[in-house]
Amino acid sequence: MSFFDLCQNWLSSYTGKDRVVVLLGTAALLWSIWKTRNKSSFQSAMPTDPTGIIFLVCSLIDSWKNLQKRGVQNMLHQVSRRIVRVTRDVFRGGHGLAPHVRRIL
Repeated sequence: MSFFDLCQNWLSSYTGKDRVVVLLGTAALLWSIWKTRNKSSFQSAMPTDPTGIIFLVCSLIDSWKNLQKRGVQNMLHQVSRRIVRVTRDVFRGGHGLAPHVRRIL
């Protein structure tokens, strides 16, 4: 089974606005990972906190949502805000995952 087969089957389960949101979110995630990898490779800046990548994803979603139709813009805004809210909740000190703790070496 190829990567294309996996993506094709997964993506075909979404239609309409949901499909646009999933595609844009996936693109934002992959682009964030790529940018973080390049920063690590070329500037020797190792990521120490996964929230940086997550917040970069949300920033890209917020930037790219203005290029979408109004209904999709609203969905993307809600998705981005929800991701930020959940990330802040999960990485709060109460869950043992405080952002200041170095996790990636």
